[in-house]
Amino acid sequence: MSIELKVNEVVKVFHDIERDIESFCINTGLKCREFCCKCCEKEDVEASVIEMLPLAFHLFREGTADEWLAKAQIPNNKPVCPFLCPDPVNEIGFCPFYEFRPLICRLFGFAAITDKNNQPILVTCDPNKRETPEIYHKTIEAIEKGLPVPLMKNYYFRIMGIDMRLSQHRYKLNTALRLAIEEVQFYYQYR
Repeated sequence: MSIELKVNEVVKVFHDIERDIESFCINTGLKCREFCCKCCEKEDVEASVIEMLPLAFHLFREGTADEWLAKAQIPNNKPVCPFLCPDPVNEIGFCPFYEFRPLICRLFGFAAITDKNNQPILVTCDPNKRETPEIYHKTIEAIEKGLPVPLMKNYYFRIMGIDMRLSQHRYKLNTALRLAIEEVQFYYQYR
């Protein structure tokens, strides 16, 4: 399958996630605080190469892939996303590649994992739990009563189906981006 087709398939999964999350948020009232970026400051944010392929393809087409490849090769020892553009004075931030963000950035806060009995467990952030506890608790109750909740595993399985090789390992975001850019460049080098 060509890089373009893989990118298109990943983007379809991204669009389905957006649709499902939007519906879930409308039904529950859950939402992120504007410019929060608390989850962007976590150490354990990882993605597979296939998830970063749309961003790598975009950077390649924009002519900035080499610049980002150089940035991605610098070890990211800070416990923050390498793409986060913070404003520490106002304690806000934003993602310049929001439309290309990987699965965890799309799903965290508004999706569930399943327990050993295949029951959904909402995976959300501390700010949502602390700042809007009534919405959080009503959401948990609604899920327990059968409200459909996006399941993380369903989207990860769909991504794996696009390209098993590029989806089987998870890396820090800068490493996943580097590997995705190299994948795109290698593909076009021999085309």
